Amino acid sequence: MKSILEKAKEIDKNNMLNLLKKFPEDLEEAYALYSDVLLPDKINLGDKDISLQPSNIIIVGMGGSAIGGLLLQDYFYDKINKPLFTVKSFELPAYVSSSTLLIAVSYSGNTEETLRAVLIGIKRGAYIVTVSSGGWLMKIAGKYGLPHIRLPSGRPPRTALPYMINALLWIMDKAGIHSFPRADVRNAISFIKKKVNEYSHLDLNSLPGVIASLAYNNILTIYSYRPYIAAGYRFKTQINENAKMHAFFAELPEADHNEIMGWEKLRTGIAACMIRGREERYYIKPRIDFWIKMFQEKGIPFIEVTAEGDNLFSELIFLIVTFDFASYILSIMKNIDPYPVKTISELKRFTSERIRFEEELRDLI
Repeated sequence: MKSILEKAKEIDKNNMLNLLKKFPEDLEEAYALYSDVLLPDKINLGDKDISLQPSNIIIVGMGGSAIGGLLLQDYFYDKINKPLFTVKSFELPAYVSSSTLLIAVSYSGNTEETLRAVLIGIKRGAYIVTVSSGGWLMKIAGKYGLPHIRLPSGRPPRTALPYMINALLWIMDKAGIHSFPRADVRNAISFIKKKVNEYSHLDLNSLPGVIASLAYNNILTIYSYRPYIAAGYRFKTQINENAKMHAFFAELPEADHNEIMGWEKLRTGIAACMIRGREERYYIKPRIDFWIKMFQEKGIPFIEVTAEGDNLFSELIFLIVTFDFASYILSIMKNIDPYPVKTISELKRFTSERIRFEEELRDLI
């Protein structure tokens, strides 16, 4: 029987594995690459000068381009005294104004939802920073003189997370919202290099291999609590995109008040993944202990994944990388090439033929 590594050489036509293995190097490169980001004190939108004095922060993005914003929500939740919210939609909240720092992230630069939100932000007079590998978003930035951060091109958006995280952290730093966590990021880079070396063998006895084996014949239901919410959600989306399978995610303690009832009537083909970490408050622990007890008593297949690392940033990166490898191994076990996302591409073609958004943009730019 072939090993997962041997099968990967046949199935992974675009060498997604190499992109996963480069995560630490990408994180390190982006740390230095974006350290010289400059945000002008003012930008000019029409006849208005918009000052960089935000009272709230909005990060706009979809899919893999939204994960960085969600991670920042968790990481900065108890660190900054300004509201930070990630928008995954066409629309912006009514409060977006000249006192908003609007960060638009679209890996391709052509995401319709993000572009429409940016156009609304321009009308509202928000201070806008754009992040993309090119596309219409970069063109809009050029037309309106918006600060733009360029991402490396030619890869799936979900694998560009190291660059997006660093770009967002440096924007927060240069906007005077929170200093870049240099020591924590350097620690995470060193720590995750060792983990990636371990995971690269695609051993089914490794943590990613054990997680993938649990998900092989089961729909995985993933649970986590702040500050690990984004990591759990990211795992769900990686199973969707890499393994082309359903997976579900819910956050605690909210799931204590509704989703937990779904386990009363046993179903086959469902397993659970409970994410835990250092920052587990005394009042969340007994609630998680109850979930584990329930899984055990009902014979529900489950796994507990405890974040590793010396600081929260390292823990989040550990979870991201561990789950990325787990979803990759799962895809190979299922004989599925993890790279293409055919149905997403078909959806984009279907909507572009009917909405013709690019024609709207050409009229504006």
